[in-house]
Parts: sequence; C-alpha cells; structure tokens
Amino acid sequence: MKGRPSLRKGQKISQESKDRISKAQDHKKRPVICVDTGEVFDSKYDVVKKYGLDKGGLQSHLRAKSPQGTKGMIFRFLDEYDPAIHKPLPKKPLIVVHDKSGNYIGEYKGVSECRAALGLAKTIPVNRYLEGDRHGLNCKGYNFSYKR
Repeated sequence: MKGRPSLRKGQKISQESKDRISKAQDHKKRPVICVDTGEVFDSKYDVVKKYGLDKGGLQSHLRAKSPQGTKGMIFRFLDEYDPAIHKPLPKKPLIVVHDKSGNYIGEYKGVSECRAALGLAKTIPVNRYLEGDRHGLNCKGYNFSYKR
C-alpha cells in the first residue's frame, strides 16, 4: 500500500455497511453466567463493566478448566455451563478473634483483613494459628479460630 492512498480515507461509512459489520461481529457476543450467583450477562464485556475485571484475565478464566475464581466468583460461557461440573466456590468461614482472656475482638473475612484490623505484620502466619502447626496457640495476645 506504500504510495497508494487508501480508498476509504476520508469517506463516511454508510449505515448499511455499519449494520453488516455489526452483524459480522455478533458471533463474538456469547452470553456469560456467574456460577456463584446464577446471574446471566449478554457478553463478557458486561461482566468487565460490572465487576471491573481485566478483559484478558476474564477471557483466560472463561477458557480455563480449573475452578479458580476471579474476584471470588466463577464465570463460564452459558453454552458451556454444566451445573454438574461447574459448582460455586465454597465460601470461606469467617475468622473469629479473641484476646488471651477470651474477650471477643471481631470477625474477619480473610487473613489479610484480619492482619490489617489488628495491626499485625504480613510476616505473621495467621493461617498457621488457625489450622496446622500452631493451632490453639495465641499470637501477639490474640486467639484465632474459624466461625463454625
């Protein structure tokens, strides 16, 4: 095309041509379902607008076979969705915090939220106090447990 002016340069596209282009792009608009809430979206772009996700990240999530969630939810194309296979992510129990004497401090959704509220350093392994090696011990005067 070097040295040859574009044939369309400066020309307006007719409404008929715009409609044909739009119709040709319709195959890209596939309905998406949120497995956790059951909400159906017209296309992945509606999901991106509502939840503020990265378009590329959502696309790779939709193609992935693993149940790993995006923003704590699982999305699938509606035509590929099978309720027997695609199940919602299990909800994590709340973390309950008490002080040494058993006084209730609060409930938190996750380890990072718990650390921030209590002013604990990121290096403190709160999850190890919840289960595993240090279960039942206290850390910095706090006792951690899952809400049952």
